[in-house]
Amino acid sequence: DDEAMAAQEASQKAGMMVETPEDLSSCANIDAWHVEHYDLEWKVDMEKRKIRGRVVLRVRRRRGNKEEEKNSEPPPLILDVHESIQIKKASVSKYEVSDYCDFGKKLTLYGVKAEEEGATVTLDYSTSGAPAVNWFSKDQTSSGEPLCYAMGQACMNRGLYPCQDTPAVRATFRVKFHGDFQKKRLPRGVRGAASR
Repeated sequence: DDEAMAAQEASQKAGMMVETPEDLSSCANIDAWHVEHYDLEWKVDMEKRKIRGRVVLRVRRRRGNKEEEKNSEPPPLILDVHESIQIKKASVSKYEVSDYCDFGKKLTLYGVKAEEEGATVTLDYSTSGAPAVNWFSKDQTSSGEPLCYAMGQACMNRGLYPCQDTPAVRATFRVKFHGDFQKKRLPRGVRGAASR
C-alpha cells in the first residue's frame, strides 16, 4: 500500500534499517547497505561486442543497533554481478567474486568507509553485457550499422554493471557513453531528445 511504501522510502533516505523481503535471485546485502546512485561511464566497442565500464556507486550504510555499530567494522558491501563481468580495479581494500546462483555471482567489497553522509565506491570493469545486451552486426540490420540494445529486467542489470539487482531497492543513475556510434541511441527512460 502507498503508506507502507512511503514509510519504507523515508526510512531508506534516513539510512535506517528496514525490513526487506527476501529475494532469492539477489545476493546483495540490502539490509546492510543501500546503493543510492549509480554513475556509469561506458566505452562501447561495437566490433568486439565489449563494454569497458566504470561505475561510481554512492552508498549509505543502513542503521540498526547503535551500540553494535560503535563496536564493529562496517560489513562488506555485497553486489550482484554476472559471470560476463571482469573487475579490473576497485577503490576498496579488497574484493572477491564467488559463485552464488546459475545466473549470477557475488561481488564482495571489503573496506568501504561508512561515513555519516555516505560513501563512494569506484569499480572499473569490462563485460560483454550478457545476458542483458543483444549485439547485431551491420549485416543483421536494415541500416547497415551495427546495433546493440540492453534489457535490464529479470535480474539482467548485473550483466551491465555491479549492482543491487533486486526490485526491493531503488536508486537513481546517470550514464555517459563513449564509442563510435550515432547519438540517437539512448537508454530507455533517459530523458533527452533522440534524433530519428
